Amino acid sequence: MKIVFVDAITTNPGDVSLSCIEALGEFIAFDRTEPQELIGRVSDADILISNKVIIGDHELEQLPNLKYIVVAATGYNNIDIEAARKRNIPVSNVRNYSTESVVQQLFASLLSVLNKPEYYNTEVKKGRWSATSDFCFYDHSIPPLSSLTFGIIGLGNIGQKVKEVATSFGMQVLDASVREVK
Repeated sequence: MKIVFVDAITTNPGDVSLSCIEALGEFIAFDRTEPQELIGRVSDADILISNKVIIGDHELEQLPNLKYIVVAATGYNNIDIEAARKRNIPVSNVRNYSTESVVQQLFASLLSVLNKPEYYNTEVKKGRWSATSDFCFYDHSIPPLSSLTFGIIGLGNIGQKVKEVATSFGMQVLDASVREVK
């Protein structure tokens, strides 16, 4: 079995062992793959692993040996799912690997925008806080999160966790999710 990872650098800058994949068969990992290089690199692959490289109908029709596509990410918008289905090629992704870190980054960014810690840090270093007569320095009000309404589009794993955290801050949460009707 031949396994080709076409853009391994996007998920592994060198600090993760891929030996568990290597143990499954012949394994080749390319740091990056340009669109014009794709077919030449995976023409005889049984399994293709991709994070960002686009695999469409045109590419799939040139890969008759392909039996399985692994998307090394949470989404799979870079794969033409219908074209893969038509060829009986299963596609899987890594659904839950980044939920916690994405939610953490989202709320860190939100708090940074609202509280402006970088700005206040710079101004404190300039002496603006200690120069005030009442030893208090605010250029703007900081709204309590509980006074805010937070909108979420999509209630997958990440959306559900975002909703949980926003609710724990006392925010009013509005959400919308679209499901494909089969």
